[in-house]
Amino acid sequence: MRTALAGSFVVAILIGPLAARNLADERSGQPDINALISQLGSDVFEVRERAEKALIALGKPALEPLRQVQKSDNPEVRFRAGRAIVAIRNLAHLRRVEAFIDMEEPPDDALPGWARFRQQVGSRPRAKLMFVEWQRAETELFYLLESDPKQFAEAFVERAAEMSKAHKLKQKIPTDQNGALLFLAGERALQMDDETQEHVVDIAYAFRHRYLDGTIYERNVPIGWIIRDDITSLDILAARTRIARLSLCREGLIPARKIVASLAENDSAFTDAMDAIRSLGDQDELPV
Repeated sequence: MRTALAGSFVVAILIGPLAARNLADERSGQPDINALISQLGSDVFEVRERAEKALIALGKPALEPLRQVQKSDNPEVRFRAGRAIVAIRNLAHLRRVEAFIDMEEPPDDALPGWARFRQQVGSRPRAKLMFVEWQRAETELFYLLESDPKQFAEAFVERAAEMSKAHKLKQKIPTDQNGALLFLAGERALQMDDETQEHVVDIAYAFRHRYLDGTIYERNVPIGWIIRDDITSLDILAARTRIARLSLCREGLIPARKIVASLAENDSAFTDAMDAIRSLGDQDELPV
């Protein structure tokens, strides 16, 4: 999958030898960014590879020049510039994640999504570690959540479709990646059509059968998605209700009551709703 390939590329950058100093400007002793940019389109594969790695090693100073050549007529230059930008951003975000680990009481803006996670799941060491693993599993999505909501929404839809397809093909998806997607599906600013909602349902069912310990993972991961109030499809509402009931997630009463209040003629959805209400209790007890 693309995620695995991207991850392998970033690791290679981190551990591989860098050739930035070999391409230094003689006057300053610093790498010449423009020279490196021009080498992205070299006819020699090794030169292209070396230039890309050197630009990634430079980090933030290389971002703007790389963005400028994303409109290049050369598809190889566009591809490598885009890949280098993603790698630089992800490496910077991962440095924030490492700093987060050492914080005893991280502030709300320590990492994207942390404020909602702490409210829904808590900040105990076990929960905090889970959040860190999600950040590592879907670094690009969490970065975009904070920096570019529109691009985040587009990337989320694409990733959800990829993961749904992988699950249907019985491919193994890391648990943390499933958890991260389910958590991000709870972002209120994220607009999802019915097809994307169905993809999230696929991910939720797969995750439900692969949870780690039956406590934090099983109970808390899908809360944000389950309690979203902008979903009208009875089939999606029923699926959220079933997953909530199986996970003993009492917030499943919210979509269940919505189905009942709609006087739905969908017998299956109505049955799921009533089963959830009987299993999970009274919605009046929930802090909604």
